[in-house]
Amino acid sequence: MSPSLYLRYPIAKATPCNLLKPNMSISAEPVFHLYPKYTLTPIYSPVWNSFNGIYVSYILPHDLKTPTVILRSDVLTITNLGGSPNRLRIQANSDRVRSLKVLSHWDNNYSSVMDLCFEVEIDLHLILNIRYVVVDSQLVMLEVHNDIIKLRLNESADDTHITRVSVVNEPQSAEHGIPLGILGVYVYHILDKQNWGSIPTTAAAFSMIGCHIGPECGLYSLSEERTSVPRCVLSLETSGEKNHPWLSFMHMDQRMEYHHTSYVISEFSYFNETCCFDQYVDWTSSQVQFGRGARLGLLYWKSALYAQKLAVEFNLSWPSTQPGFCMWWVCTTALPKHRLLTAVAKLLMQYCNTGSLDPVQIDIPFYIQSSIACILLNRGPNGSAFVRYVRLTSRERCVTGERDIDISPSVSEIHCLDVSAAEEVQLQNELSLQVATVGDYIVIRADEKLLFAKSKLLLPFVMCQPQAFVLSGFAGSFVTISRYEVASAAEQTSFILVPSSDTTLYQVAMMSPQTQFNTAPCRVTYQDHISYGSTDPVLGNPTLYEMNGYTFMLDETSRNYGVFAWNQDHSLLFYMELCESMPSHCFVAVNRGMTCTVKRVKARRESEMSCFTNNRLAKFGCNSSGLINHNNTCFQNSALQMLFHSDSFKRSLFRFYHEYIERKLPQDNENFICTQSLILMLTRLQVSIRAAEFNNLMLVLQKRFDLGYQHVFTLIGYEL
Repeated sequence: MSPSLYLRYPIAKATPCNLLKPNMSISAEPVFHLYPKYTLTPIYSPVWNSFNGIYVSYILPHDLKTPTVILRSDVLTITNLGGSPNRLRIQANSDRVRSLKVLSHWDNNYSSVMDLCFEVEIDLHLILNIRYVVVDSQLVMLEVHNDIIKLRLNESADDTHITRVSVVNEPQSAEHGIPLGILGVYVYHILDKQNWGSIPTTAAAFSMIGCHIGPECGLYSLSEERTSVPRCVLSLETSGEKNHPWLSFMHMDQRMEYHHTSYVISEFSYFNETCCFDQYVDWTSSQVQFGRGARLGLLYWKSALYAQKLAVEFNLSWPSTQPGFCMWWVCTTALPKHRLLTAVAKLLMQYCNTGSLDPVQIDIPFYIQSSIACILLNRGPNGSAFVRYVRLTSRERCVTGERDIDISPSVSEIHCLDVSAAEEVQLQNELSLQVATVGDYIVIRADEKLLFAKSKLLLPFVMCQPQAFVLSGFAGSFVTISRYEVASAAEQTSFILVPSSDTTLYQVAMMSPQTQFNTAPCRVTYQDHISYGSTDPVLGNPTLYEMNGYTFMLDETSRNYGVFAWNQDHSLLFYMELCESMPSHCFVAVNRGMTCTVKRVKARRESEMSCFTNNRLAKFGCNSSGLINHNNTCFQNSALQMLFHSDSFKRSLFRFYHEYIERKLPQDNENFICTQSLILMLTRLQVSIRAAEFNNLMLVLQKRFDLGYQHVFTLIGYEL
């Protein structure tokens, strides 16, 4: 299956509105369910990238009734045994494996490695992460939970070994099988043997949450060949007779409510009808705080801005005297990639930290398909603040009149960030920044003062098109946004981007009503397929929808048609394409609020593209994280880090917390808040994607601390 992209964005109104004021509640999203006898297997071409690593995130069921294989290769199998406590068994194939060695574990209660078998206890309230890496032709490294297993092979593995590593659901008893929750899959190539546990930015990442549909993503390196075919796909297969469409595997998973670590599974951490933002963006107050130290917070708004006539105004401040960084960006990508925006922001942060105020071109070591423009604001260690304008261009430019040709693969394959000279701004309590476009140019004011008065800040070429739209957002650390007002003088009040394989926003003919379409009214009756593997009665007897809409021709051939309809209360949006010339492109798409689902009219057994998009689970070269010391907290952090490695302590703490919640005891006392903060901190340490974590417990117990001095300097360049 290769469903296309389906997105719906409102166009910002001409009257400015503060986007920080809407309802910011978190909405739950569906999770991919791998049913019994189904298999997920990566398929790739070694010509483009010799992948040798795979990383999978699971949600295991609490009520497993029969042992179930969850991952399989030709050298080993991993079986979920269930029980209390729940255990996993790693069984190596004696015909392929010479030795099995456990490098790290929490306890000593495991089977003898002489039998090429190892068992480990799994806390079902945590996400299970499994990493499988072919380090060299005769060495396989396996990471399960917090255990690292080293397998020596009898014979060398070939270059396609990773394509025989499959995520499976094979119950021992077919009648007692239970679906597995699959949150995400990474397929990648390790940079070197020493960093076998690190996931590079060029990984093929597949997100299995939220119905975010599209090809695999990740950053393409400049050395990679780029074609219309993805570097990697996931093949969904079954050993049974029935082969349901992939969509029947996307469900609301009630098991998610127990997983405090669910933020790491998606490209962005939290979703609602207004915006997407990650775990380093704090929404607990009326002001939005970004990042902590070296960690960037990233946010994008789900409102489209008319690029030719946009007006944006926002207030920002720095909550402390520490150096801060803020990047307001606009992008023509329909689904901005977290990895892409973070990589661009970090390149710009590195340049700002040099202290240079001169213009510069920063080479980008990866390929970018869409167009990006940014406004940078950074505060130095001496308290001075500077503003820069950045746009994505080609390194080799083709000048036509007064305009450079941007982002054209025919001109150059090398992209760079064109950074303007810095202009200093005066900081009071708060800085107000106004950004507006006048034709093809962008105008910037700080506290009503015009910046770059002698320079014309040209928009990227794609954004200069008459009907170009962009999405906007922020990335930053140690910065606070208190107001974000946007306006766009587009004629349309709203638009719909119908399903398409194109992921950019500048083909606006697809998004706005067109008078040349011949339309005819119609009635649509729609009902979801019965989900046989679900215990939800609603899914077992789906609702029948009666809708009114229109049918129209997709082109001038009179052979390809589209159907657009909605129900009476506009809670469901229906779109269908019937293409006689390309039957494989016939599909049905249904949008229910935030949940978008796409189904092919005719199923195909062989996949040409991935059904899933980005997932950003990564560990950046470390097996577990430490806690950042803040002044005289080093002793407490050391004690907590030792307790983190006590499996019995964590199980007891989680069990106590769960029983306390179940009994509905008071939650407003200091002891409960302390326990809750401890739970969250230990959970973050378990799955942290960074080298250091902030100790939230310190904020709860701040009254018990005395001021002191910490004479430890970190590698990020300033004293903590």
